[in-house]
Amino acid sequence: MKKVKKISSFMILISAIFLCVSTVGCDLLRSENSSDIKSKSDYQFLVSSGEQKKTSDRQAITYTPKNYGEVKAIWISYIELKTLLLGKTEAEFSESIEKAFQNVKNLGLNTVVVHVRPYGDAVYQSEYFPWSAYAKGFGEDPGYDPLTVMVAKAHQLDLSFHAWVNPYRSVTEEESQKIGNEYPFAKWLHNEKKGTNIVNLSGRWFYNPGVEEVRKLIVAGVEEIVKYYPVDAIHFDDYFYPTTDTAFDQTLYQAYLEAGGSLELEAWRRENVNALLRDTYTAIKKINEGVLFGVSPQANISNNFKNQYADVIRWCSTPGYLDYICPQIYYNFKSETTDFVKSLTTWEALATHPAIKLYIGIAPYKIGRVDQWACTGANGGTCSAPNDCGAKGWMVSDPSNSSILKQQYEKIQKSERCSGVFLYNYQSLFSPEEDVRTQVESEIKNLKSALTAS
Repeated sequence: MKKVKKISSFMILISAIFLCVSTVGCDLLRSENSSDIKSKSDYQFLVSSGEQKKTSDRQAITYTPKNYGEVKAIWISYIELKTLLLGKTEAEFSESIEKAFQNVKNLGLNTVVVHVRPYGDAVYQSEYFPWSAYAKGFGEDPGYDPLTVMVAKAHQLDLSFHAWVNPYRSVTEEESQKIGNEYPFAKWLHNEKKGTNIVNLSGRWFYNPGVEEVRKLIVAGVEEIVKYYPVDAIHFDDYFYPTTDTAFDQTLYQAYLEAGGSLELEAWRRENVNALLRDTYTAIKKINEGVLFGVSPQANISNNFKNQYADVIRWCSTPGYLDYICPQIYYNFKSETTDFVKSLTTWEALATHPAIKLYIGIAPYKIGRVDQWACTGANGGTCSAPNDCGAKGWMVSDPSNSSILKQQYEKIQKSERCSGVFLYNYQSLFSPEEDVRTQVESEIKNLKSALTAS
């Protein structure tokens, strides 16, 4: 793949910055409320003496993380955990997750990215979060630690294990009534911090990114994973602020202004997310310098900036936020709004700091499917290519000879800036629906030839 020319990269970067500035004002300078990470003792306010389960007597571990120069990864989400984990004994789960990891290994991959905290609940023994609904049942101890099992099985197969955390997304209204009083969420639910630290949107609760106490909780939750489990990385995905509605944090923002703050709402929200990433990164490195911290934002830079309040331009170019960024470039080669190659080129130009690795997320789950958002007519407009519509860019005339994923991987591999690929998701490749099975099997065969050749 030819190099991205310096002048082209510069123009792409300038265009991206102009987009941010022209829409909401890009806060690329260091913020006014940067904070240093606190010590473990600063988190003790989150639990009440005598209430907390006896997990703090666990011994911190020492280990050397296993990470690869070229990362070939796959996401295993809570969706797959419903099948692999839910309701299983330790022996049953050990067997199912080993089989899944062996499938991953056989495909030629070297890394698994597994959901360990999808909805403010944990698939591991946690001081701060209740047992996951995807273990035995919400709040129910399965009698063993699934994360211990998963990391051990992954490492036995020389797979790197990235622990996938959703920082702000939390439980449903029904689940909130079942959370034990020892957890911070339950305390906040029943005191004056309800509606501030935790906010209910359409029946689901979210942690408020603007609250420092919330940030400390999220960081403490990451710390316990890195302290007690030999994970190789911590991974956040693209879910940050759950809404753009000004009412979500209006009272909090007003208090910020009255205390002398000067950032506009959008910039203040971005800085709240920035602060979480800085604090998380610092906390991880204090425990184990070799454990990586990465984020997989949306591919659309404007959506990240305006809707998720994710300052991806800063994260790509400034040390101290993360070790890697993995944009979810879920476009095909024919997508009419922006195609795979255009998006890849844009991210190559944005990821300018050599210490911050660029990986690319691609979308096996779209194979064989109509992708309406890849067509310019998706929102009532006119399709720009009716005879070769981008909506059909994941489909081929001969499903038994399909190589879209292989072609995308080869583009990534030839890029001088990219260091790997992430596939979303496990289920779409190894348990495809019957109507796309032939094409998926062909995709797997062709992708494997490329993955194992490198």
